[in-house]
Amino acid sequence: MADNVRRFLHIGFGDIVPTKELNAALENVFNEAPDWARYTPTTWVLWTAQSPKVWAEKIRAVPGLPPSASFVIFPIQASEKWGYHQKWFWEWLEKIRQ
Repeated sequence: MADNVRRFLHIGFGDIVPTKELNAALENVFNEAPDWARYTPTTWVLWTAQSPKVWAEKIRAVPGLPPSASFVIFPIQASEKWGYHQKWFWEWLEKIRQ
C-alpha cells in the first residue's frame, strides 16, 4: 500500500511492562501519527499513512524499550469490526478522519 494512503495500524506488545515512563515515550512517538488510541495497556491503534516497517523502526528507537521487546504491527480493516469494548473506543474508530 502506498505511504500516502491513511489506514489503521494495530500495534501490540507481547512482553513489555507498561510503565508510565515507557508509555509516555511510546506515545511521544505515536503523536507523529494524525491520530491514535491505546485500548489496552499494551495495545494501540494508529491512523497513519506510514508503513508498518516505518513504525517498527520508530518503535525500536524508543528510549527505555528493552531490546528484546516483542511487538506486532499490521493493518486492520475497521469497517468489518465486532466485539465488546468501551464506548469511547468504538466512537474513536468511527470518527471521520481526513
